[in-house]
Amino acid sequence: MLLNRLQQSGKYQGDKKIEFQRGDIAKYNAILSSFFQNHLAASQKIFDTRVKAYEALWEKVLKLKEEFPAGIALVYQLLMDDELNAEDAFQSLDKNPKFGPTLRSYDHDKEMIKLVDSKSLLPKFRPYIADKSHQLFVTYNSLYGRITHSFIWNYQKGILYNWKKDEALISILQISLTANELKFVMQQKSRALNSLAEMLEYKIMADMREQLQISDSQKDSIQYIKDIDRLIHLKD
Repeated sequence: MLLNRLQQSGKYQGDKKIEFQRGDIAKYNAILSSFFQNHLAASQKIFDTRVKAYEALWEKVLKLKEEFPAGIALVYQLLMDDELNAEDAFQSLDKNPKFGPTLRSYDHDKEMIKLVDSKSLLPKFRPYIADKSHQLFVTYNSLYGRITHSFIWNYQKGILYNWKKDEALISILQISLTANELKFVMQQKSRALNSLAEMLEYKIMADMREQLQISDSQKDSIQYIKDIDRLIHLKD
């Protein structure tokens, strides 16, 4: 009898201990599950905000491209390097019935204000934008801002501004472009500014895809511009 009671007591204590351990395991599992769920929710929220941040960044890229004075863009798109560097380059352009009036009509302050978006959401989203993406955007922004300022400022003085000879601008570009990329652009005799803008846009998109984990077959930036030029020539 005594032996049976001892055995039953031991079994009861063992069962009680097992139940207690099971309770601890269940409690810890619940804590871990809650932790991971909260972590996933927080991660998803951060990712969603990052998507919005890059949407705002790309919208600003498109706005800069749209606000860049069309007349100035057309000058660099149509004129070859030797035409830009000619002694009578300004006179030839200014006397042109289509170019002259348009280029003289640009007001420096008004055009610069267009490039500054006081309502931009980028400052708000800056913590969610990778440093490389932000650096590329600043370079892109500086490119259009510098050329707009320098072209109008010099044109009003009777000088045709050649962005390839602007050492300050080149030093800005060297921050985000490799030596080979910059050399490739500078060696182009026409449409160099278009290629430069497209190259920076491509690099911004490539980094954006990487940050947002969007799978994509990335090309070399120089090869990308060559492919674009080839398509343009096919259209011509």
